[in-house]
Amino acid sequence: MRPSGFRRERLPSGERVSVIIDGFELWFESESFSVDVDGAEAVLGVSLLPAMAQGRTLDLSMLPAIPESLFASLPEIQSAWTQWNLMLQRIEVVAQTTAGRPTDRANPVTCFSGGVDATHAVLAGGEAKERLLYIDGFDHPPSPGSRPAIPERVARLAAKLDRELAVVRTNWITWRRQLKLSGGLTHGGALVACGYLLGGGQLTIPSSSTWAWLYPWGTHPLLDPLWSTPRTTIRHFGSEWTRCDKIEEIARDPSVLAEVLVCHGSPDGNCGVCAKCLRTRAALVLLGTDLAVAPDAQHIDVLAAYTRRLAEGSESSYLGEFLQLARRAGNARVSAQMQRAGGRVALRFLLGDARRLLAPRSTASRARLVDLQSWGLGPMPRLS
Repeated sequence: MRPSGFRRERLPSGERVSVIIDGFELWFESESFSVDVDGAEAVLGVSLLPAMAQGRTLDLSMLPAIPESLFASLPEIQSAWTQWNLMLQRIEVVAQTTAGRPTDRANPVTCFSGGVDATHAVLAGGEAKERLLYIDGFDHPPSPGSRPAIPERVARLAAKLDRELAVVRTNWITWRRQLKLSGGLTHGGALVACGYLLGGGQLTIPSSSTWAWLYPWGTHPLLDPLWSTPRTTIRHFGSEWTRCDKIEEIARDPSVLAEVLVCHGSPDGNCGVCAKCLRTRAALVLLGTDLAVAPDAQHIDVLAAYTRRLAEGSESSYLGEFLQLARRAGNARVSAQMQRAGGRVALRFLLGDARRLLAPRSTASRARLVDLQSWGLGPMPRLS
């Protein structure tokens, strides 16, 4: 894999950084890019895992130099990923290197989607002068001309948090979908790439999981700091809080809660019925409030609906948190519901394990059906 055609160019709306990778023009645009960041490390951030997935040498020699310290971290980054995911291969990286220019850690940046993890990171660990990085083209394709790059609710939430938004537009999601790579595998590289281009002294990546529940993922408290450069320190924040803890902290300010955007089904609002919406709403209902959702989802039985989703993906891993929250709230009925749901989930997993043991599918067959995930191929492994 040999990225070429690297360019930085001025646009009426800001600046564009682009590179050609296997015939695909990958680009990033923003009004907030630092003038003295050339962008080579951003290309490394988004291309390392795709090259490892294909088992190809990553040749960055046609790009500007990357920091020596970051280049020295690549063997450890690759060691983590190849141990997590046997479908990935350790590869050679060829690049020009430089000592890099340290900064005074000014202009901190926090990755911000408007969801629970990001909002909590600002409330619990933010700095008054930090900028919030919103990426248009991260969870959804970049906005067309008819839709604003920043959802109105995200803009209102940033204003209520008294933070400046720095927006980066990119077609990264289109590229990684063409490569059949999941967001869970590659999103950490996209976050650090955008953070590098903004040139802040510190980039905070909000946690997705707790110390008690660490698993292969695109961002990770042990992996993220390895992407640090002399200019930008990468900080993974929030692993000491469970998701229910974070939701409880956010709920203390109803004006902030009213603008939280957790749904991946729409860039503009919460559907109220997907697994992420129901997970958030279930915790809030136990706390005596609710999420702002679509009108037709406002009057459903949230707790009953969520218990039916506990066998999907990684939802069962939150069961312990909800049991503790229900007990703290003195809600014996919900505690019993969660325990019964846990029994059904355990039985379903047991039957699924038996089915996979008796009728395994070949790796080639699985590869045709699913994307390459953080942990390999196929459904997410049972975590609890």
